[in-house]
Amino acid sequence: PVSMANASLHALSFPDVTDSLDVESNANLQYMKQQMHVADNQKRVELARMMPEINFGLFNQTLIGVQNINGQDQYFGREKRFTGFQVGLGIPIWFAPQAAQVKASDYNKKSVEAEYQQTKINWYAQTRTAYQQAIKYKVSLDYYILTGLPMAESIQQQALQSFKQGEIDFTTLLLSVNQSLSIKEAYWQSVLEYNLAIIQIEFLTAQKR
Repeated sequence: PVSMANASLHALSFPDVTDSLDVESNANLQYMKQQMHVADNQKRVELARMMPEINFGLFNQTLIGVQNINGQDQYFGREKRFTGFQVGLGIPIWFAPQAAQVKASDYNKKSVEAEYQQTKINWYAQTRTAYQQAIKYKVSLDYYILTGLPMAESIQQQALQSFKQGEIDFTTLLLSVNQSLSIKEAYWQSVLEYNLAIIQIEFLTAQKR
């Protein structure tokens, strides 16, 4: 047997335009923005590797035992500490490989930025299209609510009353009822199409109900 759901189909509320067009709400665009930062930092790292490298070292240790100092043997215990430091400067002398790495990281950065901008443009276009569809179906929905459904109910009631009074035959009654049901079916189709457009907007803008 077929069981009908208790919940009735109803039109969803229209989302706020200002909140929906916020780029920060789109997870995919946020991920690509992070990738842009990663690509930019990678380029900075590759550029930094071409700069001179300064090394600084400090040591502090104990050498227990006899050490020869200026030709004389001296005993050093735990209380004696030897401390020193060293400084070095490393200068790259072959830049070609690293320059290629810098260029590659720069190309990668520009590629990620271009992909982000294209994804952003596509997202705006898809969201705008979804809004236009929702507005179109909302206009149709309002027509059926204000005019279509009352007219369908009036056609059905008048046909039933005329049939009871013998003014029309059964075939005319069926035609009138069928016309009324067609209007109601078109209304529910508009509700469905409108809701699908709203769901598409909520999907693109990551909105929750």
